[in-house]
Amino acid sequence: MGVLVAIAAAVPTHARADDLLAAGDADNVWIVKPSADGKRFAILNNSGLDEPGQLSRVLTMTGSLTPRGIASADERLWMVFQPANPGAPALVQSLQVKVDATSHVPRTVKKVQPGLPPGIRLRALAASDTGPWALITIEDQDTLRQIDQPADKADGAPSVPPVAPARTDAAETDLRADTPPLRSSIPVDRLIRLRRNRWEKFDLPDDWPHGADAWVVLHKPSDAHPTLITAPLATQHDLIEVFDYADTGWTKHQHTLVASDIEPDKPPTARNAFAVDGQLVFARHDPTPNRLTVTTHLLLEDTAPAYGHLSIDAPPDQPWAVIPAGQTIALLTADPAGIITWTRMNLQDRTLHEPVALDQPRFKPLAVVANYVVLVAVLALATLTMFIFWRRDPTWNRLDLPESLILADLSRRAIAAAIDIAPGALLAMYLFQVDPVELSRRWPGQSESWRDMIPGMVVMGIYITHTLLSELFTATTLGKKVLGLHTVRLTGQPPNLWQVVARNVTKAFDLIAFPLLILPLIGPYRQRLGDLVAGTVVVTATPTDLEEPDDDE
Repeated sequence: MGVLVAIAAAVPTHARADDLLAAGDADNVWIVKPSADGKRFAILNNSGLDEPGQLSRVLTMTGSLTPRGIASADERLWMVFQPANPGAPALVQSLQVKVDATSHVPRTVKKVQPGLPPGIRLRALAASDTGPWALITIEDQDTLRQIDQPADKADGAPSVPPVAPARTDAAETDLRADTPPLRSSIPVDRLIRLRRNRWEKFDLPDDWPHGADAWVVLHKPSDAHPTLITAPLATQHDLIEVFDYADTGWTKHQHTLVASDIEPDKPPTARNAFAVDGQLVFARHDPTPNRLTVTTHLLLEDTAPAYGHLSIDAPPDQPWAVIPAGQTIALLTADPAGIITWTRMNLQDRTLHEPVALDQPRFKPLAVVANYVVLVAVLALATLTMFIFWRRDPTWNRLDLPESLILADLSRRAIAAAIDIAPGALLAMYLFQVDPVELSRRWPGQSESWRDMIPGMVVMGIYITHTLLSELFTATTLGKKVLGLHTVRLTGQPPNLWQVVARNVTKAFDLIAFPLLILPLIGPYRQRLGDLVAGTVVVTATPTDLEEPDDDE
């Protein structure tokens, strides 16, 4: 199969391709839109289910991403953040997004991944279905030693020969394998990938041009190894080298870009490389005034004849990107107002549509603001309930406990509640394969989509059901039993059926609208909302007085 390359030549003052951070795969196009102050950014999405002019806002995140710091594959977006300071590691996060075929509602799952080490500069990022690959330039000697030598090896110790891995990855060593580097002076390039929750080193070709413009590309998400593309010579901009990996090691092919509008002596600007339907694509800006043009080229043996064009009317300094979009090539640009325009072509040199502005909804639809809907509804109902029950006859809510009972302190009640909620939380984490942090994000009132709330709803359902049944028959729960607490009416008698149901069903309000948990702190009888509605309190036995000593003693 031939290799497709997209070329767009540019003058040095033109925009860099990574000024507009964008990535694409077989199903999705992702665009990063920074805020005006640079402290946040929005992730925008166009999926294969969307119209060409539709763009959805998935979510907003804090921070900023490094140039070339996004890649996507297998419904997952990988992001590399700018370090907080020059000596800090670069945070890496993955964002898995699945779009419902009926409602088009994106489900998002964010996960913090092992970060890139400090003292490096990200050169290129690509993603497979098992994780990302990164080409980095190391600018710190300690970081180079960490990657090339085992962490437990003392300085000056003799080198340990590299151990051949059990897999067929003959060029592969991980960050703890002591592989003598081909080049140890900094700055120096290294190829690493994230696998099994740690970054592993993969040897570069022996004749790799360190510091040259380079890109990491996977023909398919399932590929075991990437293809490396580089423009090795600063004085010959029409020469491209492609490195492919096989069981015997790296092989190199040189290609000369053949096009009348590419001048070999013109300095390059930003360029990009990726794969579309198993074929490689490369991009560079055409210097035509007020016109952004991409010229596609097909690599045939040692040449790359011109193949096709994509163009958008845009000023020379306007941010742009060219990326894969399913089985097409997409050219995107963003104007000063933040409006993103794109056009696409397929691999048969046919433009699918003229440049069209991607519509960005100002407000999220109801389906993706479920957290606000749930929270506002619960707070409104809780406020109405408190107003009704606090305004009723004060004599109805008068505490008259026998001397053998006193109100339980709030710390013991909190521990009892934690014990009661634990079975449901553990079961939900097992069923949905989430950790406690992720469970809290997928809680009713916290998650942005209804489907993402399901784990939290499961926890609440189990918690409310087993505490209701327990109090109905024993006036206590598992947690209360452990702490010596039980529920009674204001007169000290066991609660009736209506009171048990009312105080337990309203636990859902407390679990969704956490500010309601302040009620026991400000109320005279340490009652939460459910106790106010049902007319109940939580009590414990009065401590037995110490026996007085006998007169004879």
